[in-house]
Amino acid sequence: MGPPKLTNLHRQAAEWLALRVLNGTYPVGKALPTEPDLCRELGVSRTTVRSAVRELAAKGLLEVGPSRGTRVRSRHDWNLLDAEMMRWRIRLGVDRKLVQDIYEMRECFEPRASQLAAERGTDQDHAAIARAFDALEASREQGGEPSVAADVAFHVAILSSAGNDFIAALSAVVTMALRVSFEIARQRRQLSEDDIEQHRMIRDAILGRGGRRAFEATEQLLVASKQVQMDAVANAKDARR
Repeated sequence: MGPPKLTNLHRQAAEWLALRVLNGTYPVGKALPTEPDLCRELGVSRTTVRSAVRELAAKGLLEVGPSRGTRVRSRHDWNLLDAEMMRWRIRLGVDRKLVQDIYEMRECFEPRASQLAAERGTDQDHAAIARAFDALEASREQGGEPSVAADVAFHVAILSSAGNDFIAALSAVVTMALRVSFEIARQRRQLSEDDIEQHRMIRDAILGRGGRRAFEATEQLLVASKQVQMDAVANAKDARR
């Protein structure tokens, strides 16, 4: 991975360093090259390098010490839910492990969020979910980015209706999951009727205040969606052989 074409120096330098940490070029526990070496490699000033390092330290990737230099922190310290970190991780490629990790995470909170949305959501919350579903259904013919955006909006509307600020804050995870889906299934131009029907079942259960039905419908959607993504990863791997 060569140095980036630096247009926005700070942003590009931070991304370049982050990708080298995430792909293992700079291993956990090891020191980064010295500041002068990084300046020469990227062709930027010390101020730019220091700014990039500070940003990655704030995201848990790096630690800076006066005697030990700048080192890569343990993976457990990385803020993988940070939106920019998610984008960088996807840039490195999508594999079965990433899909598995994302869906295991979603399975931990989305069915419960749907149940809470059904039981706690206000009429206004439910109206927002209904509008989001209508937009999702209308996006079917377009596919691609419009469908991804509509899908994100539907799930975020549910999380926002659960009456729990921490659950609402997990919308970044859902957004990443759907972005990953788009990355590994770009060839799919339209949502399938099954996709729409599974989302409709969730909508109907929530609007009907059927908490258990909403929980189960969301579980079913996640199981089906995970299988589609796993198959897409396998097909992409076979195509590269």
